[in-house]
Amino acid sequence: MTIHPNCVLTSCVIDESVVVGARSVIMEGARLEKGSMLAPGTVVPPGRLIPTNTLWAGNPCTFVKELNVAE
Repeated sequence: MTIHPNCVLTSCVIDESVVVGARSVIMEGARLEKGSMLAPGTVVPPGRLIPTNTLWAGNPCTFVKELNVAE
């Protein structure tokens, strides 16, 4: 897991191999599944699920694209 500077994490679940961009905010009850990524400045609302191998961005966060992951 990589969490860049100036992020706010509040009672959330972050699985392995997740990247959280700088200045992102993850609210209570949110879950970031394995291999997901947040662009810098992304805000994840309370209770939101960020699925495996996806990229999200914005405030509030919106889906950007599926990530191709070599296994």
